[in-house]
Amino acid sequence: MKGLGRIPRKKSRIPLIGVLSCCAILAVVAVLMLLPLTRTAVATSAAAPVVNSISPTSGPASGGTTVTIKGNNFSGNPTVYFGSKNPATVLTVSTKSITATSPAGSGAVDVTVTTKYGTSALSSKDKFSYITIAVYSDNKYSVPWGTGAPSTTAYVKCTGLTPGMLYTLEYEDPGNVVINKDVGCKAAADGTYEAAGFNLSSYTAAKYLGTWTVLLYSDGGSGQTGVTQNCQNCNPECSELLASTTFLVNTSNIPEFPAWFTGILVLGLCSASYFWMRKRHQVRTA
Repeated sequence: MKGLGRIPRKKSRIPLIGVLSCCAILAVVAVLMLLPLTRTAVATSAAAPVVNSISPTSGPASGGTTVTIKGNNFSGNPTVYFGSKNPATVLTVSTKSITATSPAGSGAVDVTVTTKYGTSALSSKDKFSYITIAVYSDNKYSVPWGTGAPSTTAYVKCTGLTPGMLYTLEYEDPGNVVINKDVGCKAAADGTYEAAGFNLSSYTAAKYLGTWTVLLYSDGGSGQTGVTQNCQNCNPECSELLASTTFLVNTSNIPEFPAWFTGILVLGLCSASYFWMRKRHQVRTA
């Protein structure tokens, strides 16, 4: 039909405001999806445990020392380690303090706190030392007792002590009788104490031969530099047994005479007997 033509189609256009609205919605969705990840990362960094100090800084190798740990971010259910794989018994917990009982161990270790947010970083503030005693046969503390040449003197060295603190050493014979006591033993700056040699040459009688014991105690609870206090003059609870060790005393490691001296003595007696008998024989024949 004439007069009829194509009806022009109108181009559909998306309003600009609609485009902007869609972009805004997508941006909001993206932010909401990423926001929890960002919050988790920030929270993890902020909540990692921090150890600022521990007290006391040493204890017996058998464990059982109650240690107070000061720091931050201890909330939740923290685990305390003495060393890398030695868990302690946690007693009390707050955001800034933990008390725990040390497990058995040896040497110097780091005390760390672990929560779901991470583990405290190692530092000089978290060091704990286990107390040990060793007996040597030389004054350089290099030859363990009973492994070297015979000696009449026992030298005792303690490690893992608190610098400047005072301690008491006791020496017990095989009958558990206290033969000697060193009181007011002050730990050096490196946490060691080297006792003066204990002379055993007077203890060669049969009752002294056998296993001796060296015991280390806190010195009457005084714990003060420059203060000497005999723990026997205190209440028993003032003094704590921190460590002990044993060493064997017998005639082979504590000789009464050097071997060369014994040889000369026997040779001299034999020579004297020979000349005496010879002279006596000459007198008779005359």
